[in-house]
Amino acid sequence: MRREDVIPKHIRIRNKYLGILLAIGIAIGSAAGFFFENPATGIIPGVVVGLISGTIIGNIKARPYIEQE
Repeated sequence: MRREDVIPKHIRIRNKYLGILLAIGIAIGSAAGFFFENPATGIIPGVVVGLISGTIIGNIKARPYIEQE
């Protein structure tokens, strides 16, 4: 049985934003790569942009919860 209170809230918030923005980056990157006739050319930049933006936004959103602990 999985317990939600085991994982700290700030880590759950970071992972949520990282996952969402990574998925958006992959989708937009592959759509952009489709116009270059090879979706792989857009997936790699999409992953990089998704990871960077997800990490930055996740850390900003999780900061109030880190300071509470």
